Amino acid sequence: MTTQSGCARRAVYAALLCLAVTAAPVVADVSPLPEAEKLVASGQLQAAYALLAPHEFEYAGNPKFDLMFGYAALETGNVSISSLAFERVLAVEPTNPEARLHLARAYYALNDPAQAQHEFESLLAANPPQSIRETIGQYMAVLQKRQAPKKLQLSAYLEGTGGFDSNVTGAPARSAINIPID
Repeated sequence: MTTQSGCARRAVYAALLCLAVTAAPVVADVSPLPEAEKLVASGQLQAAYALLAPHEFEYAGNPKFDLMFGYAALETGNVSISSLAFERVLAVEPTNPEARLHLARAYYALNDPAQAQHEFESLLAANPPQSIRETIGQYMAVLQKRQAPKKLQLSAYLEGTGGFDSNVTGAPARSAINIPID
């Protein structure tokens, strides 16, 4: 009898284990990227950034996430965060032209002309399409204008007045003396 009851117990335990395993909720990795892509496509960049920002450390190193996150950050004014995201993309995919273009734009916004110029020149060396070449040309023209030596400019201001005062008794009385006490 012990063997039959032992077998029955094992069967019950096995059934409970199977039930517990199949009844356990499946935790799926729900990436925020599909929703963020929809938000970016519809021009809702602030919402896309708000959706992606809490997941930065979880998905950092994923080039697709970092590219989307960096773009949303750049377009919403979080420029230093965007530059880090684009640098992560380029660490994994050094020839990614989109990441390099946006990184150059981030350096431009951070007022780092040397880095921006380096990234723009790297892009030009890769022979991008004409529309991108024109955009890069516009950025490069502004960078060169910023780096041009400043011309000396002088300005002056001159003011004069004149007049006559016939009131000789307009001075305060001698008995009124102010003594400041600290």
